[in-house]
Amino acid sequence: MEMTYRILNEYEVCDLYACLKAEDILWAIFPDVPDMSEDQFLADMQRDDVYALGGFIDGYLAGCLTVRPFDGANTQCAEVGVTALRRYFPVAAPLCRGALIKAAEDLHPASFIGRVAVPNIHVIRMLSRVGFKKLCRIPGLVYYGRKSNYVDGYLVLATPESVRLSEGA
Repeated sequence: MEMTYRILNEYEVCDLYACLKAEDILWAIFPDVPDMSEDQFLADMQRDDVYALGGFIDGYLAGCLTVRPFDGANTQCAEVGVTALRRYFPVAAPLCRGALIKAAEDLHPASFIGRVAVPNIHVIRMLSRVGFKKLCRIPGLVYYGRKSNYVDGYLVLATPESVRLSEGA
């Protein structure tokens, strides 16, 4: 199984949207937007401050990592969002790790931070396998469109080093 990574072009972003919508997992990449349109998705993924990296397995789109400056600030902390297509859930951790390593090589962040809804136990478990640690639990941190309410969330943090070290774990 060969994993490769590249910045998604407009056509691949549209394909990603169609796959996420068909698999009913669009909420996983944008949990705060309950029913994002294709135009909204395309506009957000192609903003100048968004690095949208596709992960491919044997040439097929398997998932996506988005990276943007944390809280829109001038910072070396990169806020990440990750998703894998259902077929690739069993290899989500190595797919994510490879994407984070590629992003670290391209962008040189000091750290990666993420916001994860507490109910997303599978994502939390996967992120712990790729070098992320829970920083804190914040009441009402995220709007969870899937349930149409605010839920507690974790801030999770990794460094490029912790991601690289997680490979042997």
